[in-house]
Amino acid sequence: MKQISFSKWAYSLFGGSLIVYSLGFFYPQSTFSKEEIIVPIEIVNGYFLPKFKEKTPEKVALDVKPIEVSADKIGFRLPNQIYRPEEKVSGSGFPLACGQPSDKDIYNQALYYFKKNELNSALATFLTLIKKYPQSPYSLKAKYYIGYIYFIQKDYASAYRYFKEVCSSPINFAWKKFACYNAIISSLYLNKPDYSLANKYPFWKNLLLWLEDKISDQQLLKNLNCKNLEVPYREYCLYLKAYLNPFLTVAGVPTEYEESLTIRRTVLSLLLGKEVKPLTILKILKDPIEGKKVEFIYIYYLINKKKYEEAINLLKDFYQKSPKKAVELAKHIAKISPFYAYKVYEALKAPELLKFYFKVLYNYGYYNYLEKYASIPKLYKLGAYSSYRLDHYTLVDKYFQNATKLLKNDYRIWLDSLLRKKNWEKYEFILSQIKDKYPKIYKEFLGWEYYYKGNWKESAKLLPYNIYKAIAFLNAGEYKKSIEYLQKEKLRSYTKALILAKDYLGLGQFEKVLEVLKNYETPQALYLKGLAYFGLGKYKEAIEVFKKLIETAPNYKPDAYLKLADAYYNLGDYKLAEKYYLEYIKKFPKGKQLNSAYLGLINVYIITKDKNLAELVYNIVIKNPHLAKEEVLIKLAKIFLKEGKIKKALHLLALIPNDTNNYIKAEKYLILAEIYKGNAPWYLEKVIKIGLPQQQSTAVLKLIDYYLKKGDKKKAEEILKKYETKITDMKKLIEIYIKLGKFYHLYNLLRELIAANPQYTEIAYNIAKKYHRIEFYQLAVYSPNPEIVMNSVYTLEKYYFKKKDIENGLKYAMILKIRKIKIEPTYSKAMFLAAYELYKAGFLSDACNLIKEVNKKYLSSPEEKLKYEEIKTDCSKEK
Repeated sequence: MKQISFSKWAYSLFGGSLIVYSLGFFYPQSTFSKEEIIVPIEIVNGYFLPKFKEKTPEKVALDVKPIEVSADKIGFRLPNQIYRPEEKVSGSGFPLACGQPSDKDIYNQALYYFKKNELNSALATFLTLIKKYPQSPYSLKAKYYIGYIYFIQKDYASAYRYFKEVCSSPINFAWKKFACYNAIISSLYLNKPDYSLANKYPFWKNLLLWLEDKISDQQLLKNLNCKNLEVPYREYCLYLKAYLNPFLTVAGVPTEYEESLTIRRTVLSLLLGKEVKPLTILKILKDPIEGKKVEFIYIYYLINKKKYEEAINLLKDFYQKSPKKAVELAKHIAKISPFYAYKVYEALKAPELLKFYFKVLYNYGYYNYLEKYASIPKLYKLGAYSSYRLDHYTLVDKYFQNATKLLKNDYRIWLDSLLRKKNWEKYEFILSQIKDKYPKIYKEFLGWEYYYKGNWKESAKLLPYNIYKAIAFLNAGEYKKSIEYLQKEKLRSYTKALILAKDYLGLGQFEKVLEVLKNYETPQALYLKGLAYFGLGKYKEAIEVFKKLIETAPNYKPDAYLKLADAYYNLGDYKLAEKYYLEYIKKFPKGKQLNSAYLGLINVYIITKDKNLAELVYNIVIKNPHLAKEEVLIKLAKIFLKEGKIKKALHLLALIPNDTNNYIKAEKYLILAEIYKGNAPWYLEKVIKIGLPQQQSTAVLKLIDYYLKKGDKKKAEEILKKYETKITDMKKLIEIYIKLGKFYHLYNLLRELIAANPQYTEIAYNIAKKYHRIEFYQLAVYSPNPEIVMNSVYTLEKYYFKKKDIENGLKYAMILKIRKIKIEPTYSKAMFLAAYELYKAGFLSDACNLIKEVNKKYLSSPEEKLKYEEIKTDCSKEK
């Protein structure tokens, strides 16, 4: 026998001319006996966390070099005594009157002058000797005398030259060693130490190393062996010991070194912080060689002793001698004690000290003073930083305008100040200047501009901080994205919890709000908890929270009073709801949510029908029309219209200003259309033109109904054709199609609606039954309700088999099998009808497959049962 593929029927059903729609269930909005108050998420979602303040330097660098004070070699003297020969003069010392004088005569003559201390004459005579008799045995001694005289006369270069010559002579004599010593000493006066000579003599070698700081005081002292030196060098060695041990008594030190040792002891005492005699100090300060050095140390000593006045008095004089050193000490005073910073500047009048003074003030937090006077020393940046710390952002801008060499952070501070003053013109100008130089800062602060202007999505794209991105998305109503960025914020904080709670409120996840805020009892946290309880329908818990806020949080009293009233309203305690609405109006006559309180009272009236309440609200509004928003006037007008109090309704409408928004205008026209029915088309056309979609839909429906009631079906059809796309109430549109007999349009409409919401299949099914329209049964097949599917399929199956259209008849029968819808007795009847039609058409095998689905007891007539047995018999033969 012939075979028909079930898969073909299935394809025809699900992939053919009919569209397959989602079978998701649709639950129409619940209708309540009262208008239930909901959590006003739009009120609580707004959150603004001001931008964090930028960091200004805690301290600015002070160009203060560490004071380097050392007693190292202060007062130290080089040897001022060298070996002086003691020789007797032979004869008178003058040459004979006749004949040329011999070398001996000239030598004696020079020696004579030397003994009498006539050094210039002696020098000239000795020079004559070595020039006239260079090979004389007296020549070497003469050169020593010449070197000696030059040394005494402080001509150290000449002294060095002659002593060096004597020292270098191959001829040994008693003074040769002294000449070497003297050459070394002369080289020291010349600042050209002769190491080649000094290395031959341990004492001089160690002295030169010490002078070059190559060995310490202790090392020199350890190596001093004065006993091995001849006078006067031994005496100088004793002086060195005393210099290195100034607080110990060393015997044999020449008195000419006593002044050096006094300076040495004084300086060391100052450095050790010991008291010194004023007269000693005054005497040393007059020393032309060491006075300036000691004065520097003494001023430093006074500073450390906090004797600032004395130090400043000395600085005035010291500044004339050594300006740089004086400024260095002045800065040291200012750094230690800012109180004296200006006194120091006044004493010295050094320009660099004025700038230093202002920097010290900044470091010690005298921002008010800096803000006022920073322009005098042209420290514009410090002025800007100080003003920023004092939150005086206009002055920050003023200072930065004059500043130069601005760094990254300076631009951040400047832009932040302009942001806080909302000086957008200047802000955008500065922003444009850094666009290429600092692109990251540009991008971030463009984000801050969007953030402060409420352009939340754009700010979220640009700001690099997760917490601010989260706030931006919260304010944009994108709660999931807000949560996503909050989860990236690792720090746990109250702010984070607060934002998260608001996100969950926005998503209606009220349990999570309570979880997030469980550890917080701040007024804002309590308020959000109250709203969460409210959203969960736990009005008693919400009432406890709002009452607590009224008692403890003055800033939250208005919101708490209103939500308390709302909670009692939702509990059905309308007396208490009325009480708290009225309390809100009384306590907060200029409250931001005054309109909500009026609306709350109106809602109470709708439930209680307490005419006194309606009159109360009416009287408040009439006496204080400025207090009521247009929404209250409209809602109250609707109440009086419903009660037939047309005059009061019109009075309320008259209070609505002409320049109100289009929504209110449209509501007003809808009410007037009810009052002035003769002019209804004019008012309704106005609504269609200016209203919101819902209002336009209502107006179109009312306009069609208006013409239908007048019996003008043609005009009603014209209106429908013109404004059909504006109708949003699908059930009303369906009713109109039925009234106008437009079943073709109705079929197409339902087909589209069912694609979005299969619940509309119930309407299609009811239309099919009532008006016997087979095409609506085809739509009803996609119902989520198994009984509707069962009955629709069976009706369609019978319809197509009656028309001898076996393929379509079988297609609908297979829907029940494929979707496993088995409701008896209809299922057995449907399967039997399909099996019988297949049997008659010669498709025995397919008929046998289907007859198995049939329960014989649900076949009602004897004829059906007979046919059933016939098919079963043939099926057994087929096997």
